[in-house]
Amino acid sequence: SNADQQALHEELLTKVPADQVDAYRLEPVDADLSPESEVVEETIAAGAETVESFVEYVLSKRKAVLQSAANNEYEIYSNKGRADVTYQISEDGDTTTVRLRIEGYPPAPSFLADFFRTELEEYAESQA
Repeated sequence: SNADQQALHEELLTKVPADQVDAYRLEPVDADLSPESEVVEETIAAGAETVESFVEYVLSKRKAVLQSAANNEYEIYSNKGRADVTYQISEDGDTTTVRLRIEGYPPAPSFLADFFRTELEEYAESQA
């Protein structure tokens, strides 16, 4: 309420010089952005453990923060915004397929998908 705001303002002025106190009104922003999801999948001629340690290395390059070890769930902050990344690894004979799902608000998911795609493609070529 206005009375609360006034009281808070007066209380602040007892502690802080008046020229250092500014009041702002927050307005809800009508953002048309919807979250988007990108999937990057790569099959690599290596064992699951080897591939997983590479994926973890690539995540660490992006300073990914582990949210859930059980779900291989990470959060990444980039200069294009934040995104949630999960991955699944499945071994099939001599190859391992890694599947990364990147979710967030544009442009972060497509930016990070490009980064992961490049890293994984180069790694797959080095293992072939």
